[in-house]
Amino acid sequence: WTLTVAYSNAVKAAEPAAKIFGPVTWGLCDFYYSENDSCGPGSDFYGHGSMGWIEWYLTQVGATYANTGVKLVDYLDLHYYPQSGEFSADASFDTLRLRSIRELYDPTYRSESWLQNWIHPYPALIPTALALIQQKAPWMKLAITEYSWGSTYGSALAQAEILAIFATHGVSFATEWNYSPGNNKVDAYKMYLNYDGLGGKVSGAALPSVSCAVDTVGSYAIENAVTGKLFVILFNKATTFTTVPGLINGPMTSQIGLHYSFSSGVPLAADTVVYVSQQGSFTVVLPPRSAHLLVFSV
Repeated sequence: WTLTVAYSNAVKAAEPAAKIFGPVTWGLCDFYYSENDSCGPGSDFYGHGSMGWIEWYLTQVGATYANTGVKLVDYLDLHYYPQSGEFSADASFDTLRLRSIRELYDPTYRSESWLQNWIHPYPALIPTALALIQQKAPWMKLAITEYSWGSTYGSALAQAEILAIFATHGVSFATEWNYSPGNNKVDAYKMYLNYDGLGGKVSGAALPSVSCAVDTVGSYAIENAVTGKLFVILFNKATTFTTVPGLINGPMTSQIGLHYSFSSGVPLAADTVVYVSQQGSFTVVLPPRSAHLLVFSV
């Protein structure tokens, strides 16, 4: 903490607009416990009011602002890696990869790694971190500056969904560790940054989107009120074709949606258009282990 105070004050004195990231954890263990305590409560934990490490850190950031008016840290900086082998080039973990991304956002998901028998078996990293930020230092944003679900095709599909999770659950900055362009990984990024080959980008505000079977189909929605575009993002995690009946609540200016997709060995490209009824319903058939971007006008 003393280094945070020293370096942040020095940087902001030289460049007031600079954004400071901290404290840069390595994983879930030191979200709760300092390096001195390793992966469980010890003397450091009990000596600091029995607070988790990140909770204690944010408490200091908030108290400094309350006492001095100085915002020492702008982004809560965390790292996160799944713990069952998903961070590898082993395709046998692909099914687990596509489930364990729920560790990032779902408070009902119990980790299937060794964490399931740990003190905090339900990681829910993003909502847990955001709740502490809101409580302790509400001006701060959340950054996940190291994470990886591996380098297989399943990793590419997981990465595409992770980007949707970040966009719709409140992550403001993220960097994937050890990016490799093979196995459709580049398509996971192009689907958001250049989906039509003409510079089309997914942007806007997150909308509620519900899947009744999240381990089979991931579903996300983003609306851009300026461009009038509604983006629906779907992921078929099953190894078989999946028929998805969808429903859009709200007015639309067109009953036809553009459709872009990628699957194993098949790069991102335009797919069959999607027709929407006057009542907002549509049906789309998703090939095995595939990612889909639907673009509607609203």
